[in-house]
Amino acid sequence: MPAGREAIKCSLLQQKTTRRTGTLRRKKKVEYGEACWVVLCVHDDKIPILEWYHGEDSVKLHQPFKVLDLLFANYVSTVVADSRSFIIGLRDLEPIELAALHPEVCSEWVSCTTETLRRLSILDGSTNIYGASPLIKKCEFNETNSILDTPIPPPAQMSTEASPRHRVFPHDPHCMNRGSQFHTPHSIKPPLPPRSNIQFPNRPHTVSTDSEARIEDTTYDVLTSQVYDTLSPGASSSNVSSSPLQSTLSTTSLCSSLSSELRLSSSIPPGEISSNDYDCLRSGHDHPVKSVSLNLSVLVEQVLFVEVAGRVWVAGWSEANDRQLSQLFNFGDELIEVENTPVQGLSNIPQLFYTLSTPGTPVNLLLRPTPFGVTYRLMKPIMKNKEIGIRLHKNKNRIAAVLPDSSADRRNIPVSMPSPIRPGVDTAVVITEVNKRRLNPFSKNDQLFKRLDEIRDGSEFTIVLQPHDFVKQMKQQILGVHHYKAYLCQQ
Repeated sequence: MPAGREAIKCSLLQQKTTRRTGTLRRKKKVEYGEACWVVLCVHDDKIPILEWYHGEDSVKLHQPFKVLDLLFANYVSTVVADSRSFIIGLRDLEPIELAALHPEVCSEWVSCTTETLRRLSILDGSTNIYGASPLIKKCEFNETNSILDTPIPPPAQMSTEASPRHRVFPHDPHCMNRGSQFHTPHSIKPPLPPRSNIQFPNRPHTVSTDSEARIEDTTYDVLTSQVYDTLSPGASSSNVSSSPLQSTLSTTSLCSSLSSELRLSSSIPPGEISSNDYDCLRSGHDHPVKSVSLNLSVLVEQVLFVEVAGRVWVAGWSEANDRQLSQLFNFGDELIEVENTPVQGLSNIPQLFYTLSTPGTPVNLLLRPTPFGVTYRLMKPIMKNKEIGIRLHKNKNRIAAVLPDSSADRRNIPVSMPSPIRPGVDTAVVITEVNKRRLNPFSKNDQLFKRLDEIRDGSEFTIVLQPHDFVKQMKQQILGVHHYKAYLCQQ
């Protein structure tokens, strides 16, 4: 990415401070500062910075009144006692605590900040402030100590009388030697075969020069995870400066040297939209599953199931209970089991519901959430004259085009994806969900943009994309259901 300024997250936040009062300073008094616009951005693709603005106009003109770099951040987590607040720990500085207007916004800030710091290799992928106790370092003996050079005396012959266990080795520092060997009851391992001289070009070649380096390398037993390497292929530890001078950036020098354009970048790893992933989704065996428990009357009367390609799918639910049922189902979820019994087809559903359910107890379902869906994250532009850049096909939820250099283009929103029904063929893309709220698959009145109008400027939101041919077959099955409109979202 060229040098510049990339905006990651922007919303209203309050700085939260805690003061101790009283004679013995045992009482805590929490004070909230004035709500200001706070922007998390990355400068030159290596310096994460928090910027404070008095208003939206100053955000557009890039005129912050306070900045704070996060080069030496230790952790980012939600405050346990306050779901609206989150805290950022800083090395050699007091942690900063910020409060959002809603708990959902707070969760978005924690996830975005953590992901950005991990992408820039500032936070380790295995960072966990609530982790287990630290591993104890192995004991090391100083080779320069002349006292330890005395050889250990030969062990005394064991007598037939019982003796305390602690008397086997006398407690004498003169009897301990670094080169001595403790005889432990273990089997003798056979010698290993000689190593071949074949070298692997992709593996770094390291040579240990002395025994002290080898001991230091094996002192800690730390599990290093590379699960976050795919989040930012271009990120490396070399991109992060360790100089303390770069941790004290002034507002004047920062604003004069950096671009004022708010840039967005994709927060979804490109590996999620590869063709290999769709091949795995097509099989469906290694896709995550979830369990749902509902009363039999709710399942029969308020949830709509259809059959596509021999498999049963969730196609809708009652709009009257949309708030509760939308937390359990998504459009395009696959029904796998009912009470631990595999589902064979749509005709098998009533038999399973009535024969396996117990009166007065919920029915347990096993679902595979949207196996053909892909989730993307977007940010609504702050400026009114800018748009996301998605063009719909005939005012429906199907994507017809993505404008170049738009927010959707920078987040790699596709206009086609591999078909799960016809292998090797690409199909169009349909938006089925916005910010965890379903869309009507038969919508023809720009329902997508109406949902976007409800989202605050500068805040992030998610969309779920699914293949058009799969959604088309779902719609054909929905039309065959009597009173199908009662199961669709009309707003």
